Amino acid sequence: MRIRTRPEPQSTMPSGPLRKNLNRVASRLGRLRFELILGLVLRGASAVTGFALVWLIVQVFGAEVVGLYQLGIVTMTLSSVLACQGLDRILVRDASVAIHEGNLAEGKAKFLTACTRILCVGIPLTVLIVVFADPLANRLLREPAAAVHLRILAPALVTTAIIRVSASLLRARGDVMLSQSLDGWTYSGIAAIVVGSIWLSGMTADARLPAAAYLGGTTIVMTAGLIVVVRMTRGWTVDRKAALSVAPGLRIAGFNALAQFNTWIGLALLTASAGAASAGIFRVGFQFCLLFTLINSSFAMMIGPHIARAAAVRDAGGVKGTLRTATLLGCGICLPLLLGLMVFAEDAMRLFGPDFIRGANALRVLAAGQFLNVAFGPVGAALTMMKSEKAVLRIEVVATAAGVLLTIVLIPPYGMLGAAIGATSAIILRNTLSFATLRFRLRRI
Repeated sequence: MRIRTRPEPQSTMPSGPLRKNLNRVASRLGRLRFELILGLVLRGASAVTGFALVWLIVQVFGAEVVGLYQLGIVTMTLSSVLACQGLDRILVRDASVAIHEGNLAEGKAKFLTACTRILCVGIPLTVLIVVFADPLANRLLREPAAAVHLRILAPALVTTAIIRVSASLLRARGDVMLSQSLDGWTYSGIAAIVVGSIWLSGMTADARLPAAAYLGGTTIVMTAGLIVVVRMTRGWTVDRKAALSVAPGLRIAGFNALAQFNTWIGLALLTASAGAASAGIFRVGFQFCLLFTLINSSFAMMIGPHIARAAAVRDAGGVKGTLRTATLLGCGICLPLLLGLMVFAEDAMRLFGPDFIRGANALRVLAAGQFLNVAFGPVGAALTMMKSEKAVLRIEVVATAAGVLLTIVLIPPYGMLGAAIGATSAIILRNTLSFATLRFRLRRI
């Protein structure tokens, strides 16, 4: 492969006074802290838009439609993880090192390879969901109305996967603002605007609207992301596709899919056992905890290039310092949120309606589990950046098996609370094993 390089890539950070001010803040805070805070702000915007979207769906359509919509979203997300094949993480890890060394074109070639693989897997998966939506809705979920939501959201598994790899390439190059804006608040914000417009106008809308609005939002954002990437990589000439490791990517996809499967099976069993309305209430509780999840995933994305570069030169201290910074900042931000949800769970759920109060205890359990996830730090992402995907996959198999078993046992007698306990148990086991494995690996560097 002949690669045209440039000594130092130009940032796609906004130009002019904004760029100067951001660079000044970054120099004062330190690059890592600045990236974590900026990523956190943008992920916070994602949490707000996601919360607003669910609240608007409740106001316009009620709890049952929220449950059906969330079934479609969780199914699509699980399928998107499979379609992505772990290439978003691989791209951050490999492209960040290549671009840091000046091999800009190699980063572009890896991105093109990732997009091709996603389309090859994602399109057949979309067709499968469309074809088997009715059997899945009728036999497993026992909610025939879920089929239409599954069908509408099926193509979003491709659009969201492309968005993730586009954001990964931007993150590898150091464009925190663009990467976190793409894979964050934008498409949920578009969907919220559409549903909110219907709510404000007082018009009668079809229950399929939220799913269609979400699909439209992801399509717009995917297109915008590809335009940004094309402009950014103009002139990064390559002769052929770059290799992207297949086995590590599949292992990454495996443990991400297992974690998502734990979420999916809990929601599916809750729907079959207690109905779509209970599933909708449970997912509203999960929506409150989304800020914990977004902080952890944002920090995982932000620290990825730093840990990959530190691990490449066997700098155990650099890995530990990066994780410590992310963990302490995350705990400082999330502790007030945890305390607020523990004390005011009923009041928080009442924002959606009186019937939602019965999900308050499930919210408390979910909040405790998600805070523990933040308190352990992004250890799974760190292991991935250190090329320990096999260990992460083994850990996820154990954690998911335990979580699914508890979910199956606890949902019939305890409903939403049982689903929350099963999900939280998987989080605790996953993080405990990951933390122990990371400490062991760092001693060997």
